[in-house]
Amino acid sequence: DLDTIKENHWLNDTIIEFYMEYKERTEAGFTDAILLLRPAMVQLLTHSSEDPNLLKTVLPPNLDTREVVFAPINDGSPGKAYDGSHWSLVVFFRPTKRYYYYDSMGTGNFRAARKTARKLAPLLGEQASDLLIAETPQQGNGADCGGKPHLS
Repeated sequence: DLDTIKENHWLNDTIIEFYMEYKERTEAGFTDAILLLRPAMVQLLTHSSEDPNLLKTVLPPNLDTREVVFAPINDGSPGKAYDGSHWSLVVFFRPTKRYYYYDSMGTGNFRAARKTARKLAPLLGEQASDLLIAETPQQGNGADCGGKPHLS
């Protein structure tokens, strides 16, 4: 996993998960209003054929009260570990009741992001809204996608 943080290497879900946990533990102002969904949780939710409400027991509690929910999106195939090659981010912002899509390579993961937003909606107690494409710094190589939307 440590090799993935070297220059010109792809970040994997373990590194992104570590960084999320680090931010939660060290960042001032982190509250229960903000949720950083882990990559494995997002993959499970996005690719499960089950009703999303049946997954509540394996997801963090109180999703329907969170003000901001961050969901890392990967283009990997369901059921295959470390299969994806591109990361992007979906953010649900309750005050606007909207989902925002951040992608350092245009709209490469838009379809998966839209599917994730639709699956999240009932768990958040909101109807699915349009997924708005947010302005995101664009990467200049094929390896920085995990860092641009997630680590900035």
